[in-house]
Amino acid sequence: MTWVLTIVITVLLVELLLRLPLLAEARAVAATARRAAHVVGARGISDHWKEKAVPAYAGRMLRASLMLLVWLGLIGLAGTVLTLLADRLAPGTSGTLLSGGGLALSLIAATAHVLLRQRLVRG
Repeated sequence: MTWVLTIVITVLLVELLLRLPLLAEARAVAATARRAAHVVGARGISDHWKEKAVPAYAGRMLRASLMLLVWLGLIGLAGTVLTLLADRLAPGTSGTLLSGGGLALSLIAATAHVLLRQRLVRG
């Protein structure tokens, strides 16, 4: 039973991960960093403009980074809650999840779920 719960928890967390805007936030951090690097390295932009632009870019990056932290924290919280609930159903589930076999099963289940999901979406 603990192995089945391990797969269920993994699939639920993968679905949560796929539905949250993590990739959009990561792209926002990367795009802002590229823009900031361009401004800092540009010879045609005055130091006065750079002094105004860089803190604005830093603020954008901070916001996007904090949102990433929030989303990852939400996933961690969901994993913890699901594991505690599963432990009530079948004691030892948390031990199974954290064992080498449990981690391998989670990796296989997550990969299979993502591949199956992509195949179903594409038709």
